Amino acid sequence: MFQHYVAGFAFSKDATTVALIRKNRPAWQAGKLNAIGGHVEPGEIPIEAQVREYWEETGVKSRPEDWTLFAVLQGGGMDGYKVNFYYSTNEDLLKVTSVTDEEIVVVKWQEKLYPCSKNDLMHNLRWLGEAARDNILNHRFMLKANV
Repeated sequence: MFQHYVAGFAFSKDATTVALIRKNRPAWQAGKLNAIGGHVEPGEIPIEAQVREYWEETGVKSRPEDWTLFAVLQGGGMDGYKVNFYYSTNEDLLKVTSVTDEEIVVVKWQEKLYPCSKNDLMHNLRWLGEAARDNILNHRFMLKANV
């Protein structure tokens, strides 16, 4: 069955600080840092899912206009997946707490990510986060890719 997901990077306005989640599930993500998001529910559009997922994971409410779509990755054909990636620079979104069993962390982008081993991060977190930061800092592009 085709799965649709969302994931968001909540950055400070200068794109030096970001809110991330340390995943407990699914099992293949357990222990790794990732952008904050989840499934798009039936009847939802992706931006609504991003707003809902961020609130459910962090306890912080946002609005659709707080998020900017910057990448869409899709793979696996009819039984595959699609992930819409968003970023935000609304400073209020950094006022997060862990409201589920998955830890929410606010970290300096460079300090936290570059010393980390690949085992600490979802495999695509660095380049997607850099793409989000580049868009924030330089308004460069939106990425769409079939993988």
